[in-house]
Order: sequence, then C-alpha cells, then structure tokens
Amino acid sequence: MDDTSQLDWVARNRARPDRREQVGDVVAKIVDRLGRQSEEPTGRVAEILAGVVDEEFRRHCRVGRIVAGTLAIQVDEPARVSVFTRRWSLRVLEAVRSRRGCGSIRQVVFEVGSYGRSIALSVGAVRG
Repeated sequence: MDDTSQLDWVARNRARPDRREQVGDVVAKIVDRLGRQSEEPTGRVAEILAGVVDEEFRRHCRVGRIVAGTLAIQVDEPARVSVFTRRWSLRVLEAVRSRRGCGSIRQVVFEVGSYGRSIALSVGAVRG
C-alpha cells in the first residue's frame, strides 16, 4: 500500500457512520454513569447517619464520597477532624455496616473538605 491509498483508506473508514461518536458524548456518558454510581450510596449513608449522629455532627460534617471501601466524611474545621474521628468513626462504621445497600464500607475517615459536592445530613430525617 502506498501513502495515498493508506490515506484514502483512513478517510473512508473515519467517515463510516457506525464508527462515529463524538469524544464529548462518550465522556459525558461515562461521567453521568460514574456520578450516579457514586451519589446513590452516599445518599443512603447520609440517611442512615441522620438517625445516629448528634446536632454537632450535623452542623460540621457532610458525607463526602465512598471510594474503595472507605467512607470519607468532610469536616468544616481542621480542629474538629481528630475529635470527630475519635468520637464517631466506630459508631458510623457500625451504623453503616448494619444496613444493607451501602456497599462494602470497611473504613471511615474524617477529612477537611469543602461542601461543594457533598450530601448534607438531613435534620428533618431525624425528627420525621
């Protein structure tokens, strides 16, 4: 095959309708699927914790993410991370493990984080 025939072959195959899909469309599908997978378990965890934790926890903590069996809870102040870790790690882990549908959470970590993509604990869920 000479260079011209190779270029013609590439041009013909690139234009085939069954081979066309925009990269942006593929990325959007992947991001949407990953977003749904990650937010669903964290929402369930937030519902479970709403019935377990106290008002101080609700004011300062948010469920962040679940990655590789680790539940990350975001704390708004660095000074509170160690306090919440000592006081709540085991209780949160036991509460989450006692319920089905929360995946296989093996560890709870408290970290300083922003609330940009976190799911807030609902105060109404405790009273309701």
